Amino acid sequence: MSENTCEICEKSIPRYKCPVCFIKFCCVECYKSHKESGQCVKKEDKSDLKLVAKNGEVQNYEFETEDTVKPEKLNLLAFHKGVRHSLENRHLRDMLEYLDSAQDPA
Repeated sequence: MSENTCEICEKSIPRYKCPVCFIKFCCVECYKSHKESGQCVKKEDKSDLKLVAKNGEVQNYEFETEDTVKPEKLNLLAFHKGVRHSLENRHLRDMLEYLDSAQDPA
């Protein structure tokens, strides 16, 4: 099975991920089949890392997916000139704040 194939039917291109176990699926039918199979289990945390917030407070940081960026790399962004310049754009800041406050960040 390749990364570009639904992990349930193994036929179509996956468009979605299960919010619990992150398995990739292509449609509602595959999602329902996955849920009914009883194999939907939350993945174990790969690593507990520390992330320093703006106020200097250390927060626990857990990897949830393979797409998660390590906190060390995120902290480097605070000093990147290109990122700082981009954040001068009010529209971009508003959009990032909206995404950060979303109920379902997935």
